[in-house]
Amino acid sequence: MSNSIPIIDITALRAGSINGERAVAREIGAACRGIGFFYIIGHGIAPETLANVFRQAQQFFTSPASLKEHARFGGPADNRGYIKPGG
Repeated sequence: MSNSIPIIDITALRAGSINGERAVAREIGAACRGIGFFYIIGHGIAPETLANVFRQAQQFFTSPASLKEHARFGGPADNRGYIKPGG
């Protein structure tokens, strides 16, 4: 088993090829059963959009705790939200 995080090209998912979709699914399944993580490429998201997301994330995580508390994790039923360090 490799300790490097696999890079999976998901272009085939966007192309709509059933064989390509199955191949991507196999790669994702192997990555999840193996190291447990993977990077994706071929997603089609514009670099400007990705840069904006990272800027907003940086702004959020450097905000005061009182602001981040408005986005707090509400429990397993929500499956999203901010959890403070040690929380």
